[in-house]
Amino acid sequence: MTGGTLSGNQVCFTPVVGNNVIRVIVTDSCGLADTCETTVTVAINRPPVATCPGNETRSVCNLNQLCLNGFSYSDPDNNIASVQVVGGTLSGNQVCFTPVEGANTLRLIVTDSCGIADTCETVVTVNLNDAPVAVCPGNSSMFVCNLNQICLPGFSWSDPNSNIATVTAVGGTLSGNQFCFTPVVGPNTLKLIVTDSCGLADTCETVVTVTLNTVPVATCPGNQTRKVCNLNQICIDGFSASDIDGNLSSVVVSGGTLTGTTVCFTPVDGNNTITLIATDACGDADTCATVIAIDLNDAPVATCPGNQTRFVCSLSQLCISGFSWSDPNNNIASITAVGGTLSGDQVCFTPVVGANSIKLIVTDSCGLADTCETIVTVALNQPPVANCPGNQTRFVCSLSQLCVSGFSWSDPNNNIASVTAVGGTLSGDQVCFTPVVGANSIKLIVTDSCGLADT
Repeated sequence: MTGGTLSGNQVCFTPVVGNNVIRVIVTDSCGLADTCETTVTVAINRPPVATCPGNETRSVCNLNQLCLNGFSYSDPDNNIASVQVVGGTLSGNQVCFTPVEGANTLRLIVTDSCGIADTCETVVTVNLNDAPVAVCPGNSSMFVCNLNQICLPGFSWSDPNSNIATVTAVGGTLSGNQFCFTPVVGPNTLKLIVTDSCGLADTCETVVTVTLNTVPVATCPGNQTRKVCNLNQICIDGFSASDIDGNLSSVVVSGGTLTGTTVCFTPVDGNNTITLIATDACGDADTCATVIAIDLNDAPVATCPGNQTRFVCSLSQLCISGFSWSDPNNNIASITAVGGTLSGDQVCFTPVVGANSIKLIVTDSCGLADTCETIVTVALNQPPVANCPGNQTRFVCSLSQLCVSGFSWSDPNNNIASVTAVGGTLSGDQVCFTPVVGANSIKLIVTDSCGLADT
């Protein structure tokens, strides 16, 4: 035989890659021979091929099982004996594994029947998700003029994994880094909630305590009535303004000038209105008003009776009635009678013959005065005049009644009260009497109403 060594029914040979021809020649004792030939084609074993996907980084929400595609293997000789994965479990072209945070090495080992192996390796770097971070400014207090929208800056958020899913504002609206809200008086809670794609969230909270502006208070004294002697300047106390927020910006007075708590003004007769307006920095204002009713003093009125003529028997005291006075403002300060003494509505005085002036002077508390005057013309009584005829001598034949004429009387004041004849009987201008021999005295006595007489 050629190409090998026969041992029993087998031929052993050292092969070469390619065709190996083994020929067996059998010859009998007669010299006859037969030949057969076998060609053994030899191919040398080639290693298998293991294929892994490239290294990668995975961000995960948790450390649950991960599956990675792209694992495969082959063998040019189709003699794979085993496929082994270190670090995971192969299913089809996937390797599934329970990760740890950081580097996870997956190794695919493919071995053929000749014991030749190929290995590939994929490193999966696992980043475990971290919660996002919400940042709010600190709590604050705000003083506001009204409850219009407020926008507060200083809100921000971040995520180490850059996987923010939602940013939610509770209590307002987010605009950039500002939180805008419509406030209420008191605490206003603003919440910022940041959630990532894994569902992890962070919340921060800011409390803004809002104080609403209070309208200032203007205070005026009550309405008044003033009786004045003139229209000189008047000052009224009791005006003030206050603001609980301490933001009073102006205090304006119309109708006068404010100094401290006093308003001074030059009045007019009648109503004078003083208005105080207190305004704060928010523009809110309060107004109060005081009406000062000015009653301008009027002069008093003195009233005297009309001029009179008085006939008197003597220059003893006279009393004249009819004096009076009044004042529209009821502020009479003094009542003086000049030329007499006032008692009630009478002025009593000791007259002189002729004109007697009596003045009534009424003065009020403002110094205004009124004077009236009564002239009392006094005529003093004068005695009457009795006229008798001269003494006479009569020769008579008998002592029968005699009548003597020539008796008369007069009175400058025409106030004769009685005419009496003593020693006879008066009749006209005659006195008749019954004579006696000798001297017969006849007296005429004239008496006036004052009691003055002439004989």
